[in-house]
Amino acid sequence: MKRIRIGLLSIATAILLPACDQLEQGQRILDGVEKAFKDPGTTTLVWDEEVKLHDGRVILIKRREASGGGGFPVSGMNKRGLTQYYEFCYPEMGVYWRSRGSSRYQPEILDIVDGKVYVMVPLTGSFACMFHDYPATNAIYFVWEGGAWQKIPYEQFPKEIRRTNLLLNPWGRYPAGDVRGRLSVEMKEDRDSIYGAMRRTNGRIQNSTDYPNRRGCESYKGGHYKTTAPLEVFLPPTPDLCQLPEQGGL
Repeated sequence: MKRIRIGLLSIATAILLPACDQLEQGQRILDGVEKAFKDPGTTTLVWDEEVKLHDGRVILIKRREASGGGGFPVSGMNKRGLTQYYEFCYPEMGVYWRSRGSSRYQPEILDIVDGKVYVMVPLTGSFACMFHDYPATNAIYFVWEGGAWQKIPYEQFPKEIRRTNLLLNPWGRYPAGDVRGRLSVEMKEDRDSIYGAMRRTNGRIQNSTDYPNRRGCESYKGGHYKTTAPLEVFLPPTPDLCQLPEQGGL
């Protein structure tokens, strides 16, 4: 609003100027207004993250997220913009993930059971729930098979996988607070509030799968729009993150 008031005041001042000066001043004003409402730009974070598995092992993955592109009014409400995608790779097993951003498909759990890699993604919002047919667990599940992610029902997600173990918020309020370098398990647990909650409750606050009776997606049923058509989860791969070979199914 402050920028708008300044712009209007400048326009009013320009009206009082001679014709040539008005044109020049008017162009400067338009340039200023365009800059004020311009895309705030994109910031990309790349970091190495330790991930503690259900059996106590710790693996190292590489992650990348980009934020920005929100424009007005998002730039006023969230100066860092919106997350454009979630990306990680685990080179030792050739695993690669790149999903849609804006909190739509943010992976919360990455784990390995019997040599297979699994991911859990919580669902938030009516559209995501609707497109995935309102799952009772408020989440969707994937297994890495044949060089691609295969969506699986909750019943096929290993029961031993229970705890959130991925960093959920790499962004600081300001750039100085952004994650960088190598993130240890301890650093991650100090950074994300969900880990503090798990410690305080002896691990009971973990993820949506622990609360199958919580309404979540169920609360959106009965709306005006209904569909079982899947909303695309993945984005085209950018294998430069880990220089992995063939990326399938993304």
